[in-house]
Amino acid sequence: MFKATLAAGRVFDIEPAGVMELMGLSRIQLHNPVGRITLAQESCFWEAAQTASGEAGIAVRLAEHTAFGSVPLIDFMCASCDTVGSAMRLFASYVGLVHRAWFPAIVLVDDEVEFRLDCAASGSGMDHTNVYGMLLLLRRFGHIASGPLAVRRVGLTQPAPVHARAIEAAFGVPVVFGDLTNRLTLGRETLDLSCLTANEAVFRSLVAVANQALAEIDADESVDRQLLHRCSEALAAELHRGEPSIRVVARRLAMSPRSLQRKLSASNSSFRAVLDDVRARQFARYEAQKLDESRIADLLGFDTLGGLRRAAQRWRDSG
Repeated sequence: MFKATLAAGRVFDIEPAGVMELMGLSRIQLHNPVGRITLAQESCFWEAAQTASGEAGIAVRLAEHTAFGSVPLIDFMCASCDTVGSAMRLFASYVGLVHRAWFPAIVLVDDEVEFRLDCAASGSGMDHTNVYGMLLLLRRFGHIASGPLAVRRVGLTQPAPVHARAIEAAFGVPVVFGDLTNRLTLGRETLDLSCLTANEAVFRSLVAVANQALAEIDADESVDRQLLHRCSEALAAELHRGEPSIRVVARRLAMSPRSLQRKLSASNSSFRAVLDDVRARQFARYEAQKLDESRIADLLGFDTLGGLRRAAQRWRDSG
């Protein structure tokens, strides 16, 4: 999905190369069909996009310019379903192809159906992503449906932003800000609307491709987790000697520093990010044990108490 988002950004003078550099995203990662960006990179993108465009409601504007078919596998797989309800259920099953932090659910309540999009992350970056994603879903379901969608209201977990009216105008229905979950509420009859381009043969072919893509994502993430775990263990073992260098850690892992950095980058991480994560987790444990501050600094490889204090404040703020 991010590749489509980045392409839409050109309309607002959001230069892909500059944004990718800020995000630490390579072209190989961008064009990897099963690759996905990290949540930190996602937040970085929205901040850069908002700055470049000068628009607080940039997620709304980008959704307007993300054409149907720009997320091809999901778009055409949903379009080949027999009904809008089937397309909704299919998206819920294959959301892993689009975003790692979304957890969809379809809930029937009286004469309504709620398409819920729970999110495992929070922050201004995810607020933009949720608005963008909900608008894309609504427009894609509308694109494939044989009749108008009976949209009644929208719920968003974020508090009302300065551009709340622009968000309501984009959805075309009342929006409840500060809701318990992100949700599209529609009349239950929406589920039975037929899809204009239903095609069982195409559907079966695309589902086979989607299953293979999900399997590759699962395999990649398993390898990523193993590498991150091994790197974390090596860092933890070296911290008491002072701040570990990538050369020392790479030697423990029996690889070159360049190879380690490349593999971490391919896993959407970095040596500094893993080091910071290890220190943050160890700090929480040592603080709970009520160790002396100078002792904690030594154990975490900080040269000065000031360095520990600045890091501790950042960890508390982000926690």
